Amino acid sequence: MECFGCSGVVSLVGYISLMLPILPAALTALVTSGTVDLPRLPALSPDGSQITFTWRGDLWRVPMQGGAATRLTSHPADDAESAWLPDGSGIVFTSDREGGPNLWFMQPDGSGLRQITTLDVPSMRLTGIGDSPAGRAAYFDAFLEGDLYRSPRSYMVPLAGGEPRRVHDAFGANARPYADGSIVVFERGGSEWSRRHYRGPDSRDVWTFNRNAEPAKAYTRLTDWAGNDGHAFWTAPATVVFLSDRKDDTVNLFRRSPTGAIAQLTNFKGEDIKDLAVSADGAKAAFTVWDRLYTLDLSGGGQPRLVAVTATEDAGDLFEQKSVASLASEAALSPDGKVMAVIAFGDVWVKGTDSKVPARRVTDWPSREKDIAWSADSQTLYFTSDHTGTEDLWQATVTKTRDDVKKSFEAATKPIEQPKPAEPAPADAAKPAEPAAAPVDPKPTEPAATEPAAAQPKPAEPTAEPAKPAEPAKADAPKDDAKPTDKKDEKKTEEKKDEPNRWPDAVAFEVTALLQDPAQDRQIVPSPDGTRLLFRRNQGDLCMLDLATKAVTVVQPGWDSGIEFVWSPDSTAICFAQSDMDFNSDLWIVPSDLSKPAVNITRHPDNDGRPRFSADGKVLAFLSERTNEEIDAWYVFLDRSLEALPKHELEQYFKDAGEAAKKRKPLTAKAKDKPTEAAKSDAKPDGAADAKADAKPEPKPDAPAVADAAKPADAEPKKDEAKKDEAKKDEAKKATMPAWDLDDAYLRVRRITSAPGNESN
Repeated sequence: MECFGCSGVVSLVGYISLMLPILPAALTALVTSGTVDLPRLPALSPDGSQITFTWRGDLWRVPMQGGAATRLTSHPADDAESAWLPDGSGIVFTSDREGGPNLWFMQPDGSGLRQITTLDVPSMRLTGIGDSPAGRAAYFDAFLEGDLYRSPRSYMVPLAGGEPRRVHDAFGANARPYADGSIVVFERGGSEWSRRHYRGPDSRDVWTFNRNAEPAKAYTRLTDWAGNDGHAFWTAPATVVFLSDRKDDTVNLFRRSPTGAIAQLTNFKGEDIKDLAVSADGAKAAFTVWDRLYTLDLSGGGQPRLVAVTATEDAGDLFEQKSVASLASEAALSPDGKVMAVIAFGDVWVKGTDSKVPARRVTDWPSREKDIAWSADSQTLYFTSDHTGTEDLWQATVTKTRDDVKKSFEAATKPIEQPKPAEPAPADAAKPAEPAAAPVDPKPTEPAATEPAAAQPKPAEPTAEPAKPAEPAKADAPKDDAKPTDKKDEKKTEEKKDEPNRWPDAVAFEVTALLQDPAQDRQIVPSPDGTRLLFRRNQGDLCMLDLATKAVTVVQPGWDSGIEFVWSPDSTAICFAQSDMDFNSDLWIVPSDLSKPAVNITRHPDNDGRPRFSADGKVLAFLSERTNEEIDAWYVFLDRSLEALPKHELEQYFKDAGEAAKKRKPLTAKAKDKPTEAAKSDAKPDGAADAKADAKPEPKPDAPAVADAAKPADAEPKKDEAKKDEAKKDEAKKATMPAWDLDDAYLRVRRITSAPGNESN
C-alpha cells in the first residue's frame, strides 16, 4: 500500500482501531504486537506442524497455529523459497548470498548450512523436494539452456550436489514429484496471474509427466480452463490441489479428484491466493492472501484459518542504506561553493563539498519537496513542499553543528574544579580582619576628631574616596570599555562572516514555512541582494516576495507553467521567458520595483528562452531556435554603447569583464541577522544598566557625571540610526534599473553558436 499523505495513514490506523473490538483474537494480536507483516513463500513440514516463511529477506519458522516465530537465517542477502525434506530432517532454500540465486541446505534449527548448487543464472525458483531416478533431489525452475522460447524448464539436482538434469523435455514450471518420482505434476503456459481476463494460447494449465509411460502417453493434461490453472500439489494418488481464477475473477484453491471432478476449496473474492504450499502427507495447506498467512485442513473440509505471527524486530531491518547521489532528482550548489543540496526520495539533503561526512537529511516528511534554492549569503535553503496539502514556500536554517555538539559535550563532561583546602589561609585572613574592624570602633574615631581641622580631611579622603570612586567605576566601566568591547565583537562578527557557513557541518535544522497560501507556490529564485524571492504561483503567475515584510506582488500574470525567470546581478531587474497565447516564447525585462512595464527584447516568431545575465549585467545570453529550427546560443548588448565599440576595444571589454567576474564573492551574512543583537548588547550592557540603577539613589558628587555620560551615549545611537535610515533611503533611490536601451534590443541580437544540432543549458 502506498500512502501519499498523512491523512491516508491516519485513516488506516483509525480503521484498524475501530475494528479491533470485533476482530478475531488472532488478528488482534497480529495488529497490536510485534507483527510479522507480509510473510511470503510459506512451506509446510511433512506433518504440517511447522511453517517456514520468508520475512525481511530471512527465513523464519513458526508453529502452524501461529505465535512467536524463530529466525533460521540472518544474512544481508535475500533468502526466498524453502521446502522440507519428506522425512523432516532438513530444509532446502534459495538464496543469493553468493551473488546469483542458488540452492542451500540447513537443519530445521538453521544449523548445518551448506551450498547445493553453484549456478550462475539470473533467476531460480525452488519448487519441491522428492525422489528421482538419481535419489532424493531438489526440483527447481530456471533458464539454463538459452532457449529461444522464453519459458523456464524444470530441473532436479541431488541434495548432495552435482549437475542439474531436466525433469522432462517439455517447457513448464512448478514441477513436483509424487511417491518414487516417476510421476511429476507441473504447469505449462506463461500468462500472468494478474492478467485476469486473458483467454488465449499462453494461459496456464496443469499437466502430469510419467517417465515410465510410452513417449506418446507420457504427458497428460489435467485441466482445460480457458484462464489460468497452476501451482499444483499432490494430496493423494491421482489427486491434486491447484490454484485457478475460474470463478469470481479471483484466484482460489481447487481440488481435482481421480475422476476429473473439480471442487472449490476456498471462496476469497477480490484478493488472490498466492504462494501455495502443501504438507508431504497431503493433509494441510498454507498460503498467503495479500499480507496475511492462512492455513487450511484439506482432509476436514473446513474454512481457511488466519495465522497470527509475531517476531522480535531488528532495528537493522527497518533501514536500508542507499546512495543519495545516484538517486538525486535535483541539486543546488551554495553560492560559496561549500555545500550541495539535493532532492532524493522526495526529501531535502545536504552534503559538504570538501568534507567526507555523510549527507544529512533536512526534511523527513511523507510529502514531496522540490525546487531547492540557496539564499545569496548561503545561510538559508529555500524549497517547495506540499507538506500541508498545497505547494508552499519553505526555508531551512542550521541550528546545530558537529562543532556545537562537541563543545557542549566538552562543557558538560569537564570536571568541576574544587577549591583546594588551605588551612593556613583562613587563619591568616582572620588576623587582618581584626585590625580592619578597629576603625569602626567609636573609641579610635573620637580621638581622631580632636585633631586639628587640617588633619581631619586627610584621613577622611582615603576613607570616603575608596567607596565613592568604586561605584562610579562600576558605572563608568561599561561606558569606557564599550568601545573596545564593540571592536572585539565586531571583529568576531567579521570573522564569522568570513568563515565557511555552518551547513557543511550541520546536524540539526530548523524548517519553517516561509509563505503558506491556498494558492500553489513553487519554483523559488532568490535575489542576489538577499531581500526578495521570485516564485511561480498557480499555473503561471510570476510573483515576488519581500522577505522583510512578507508582502507578495504579482510581477507578471500568465498561464504558461514553463515560465523561466532570473534576476539581474544587481537585483534591479527581472528577465523572464513567457509564452503568449500563440505558444510563442519571448524574453521580457521589467524593473524589480515595477516602476515601468515589461519590455519584449526579442520579438521573434520562434521560441526564445533560458535567459542569463553577464556578471556586470550589460549582456544577456539566451537560447533561440530562430535559425533553421535549431536551438543556438544568442546574446544581446543591453548597453547599446558596447555595440559601437571597435573590435579590439570589445575584446578588451570582454577580457576586463571576465577578470572582474572572477573576483566576485558571494554575499556575506548581513549584520541584521545576529550582529544586531550583539551590537545592542554592547551598546547597553547589563553591567551598565545595573550601575545606573545603583548610582541613582546615591547623591554622590560623581552621579551627575554618570548621568551626563549616559545622555550622549543614548543620543548617539539615535543619530546613527537616523543617518542609517537616510542612507538606506538614498540607496533605495539609487537602486534602480540601469538605463538600458531595450526598445530596439531585438534588432541587436547576435548569434554565438552555429554548429549543427541543438544547444542547451
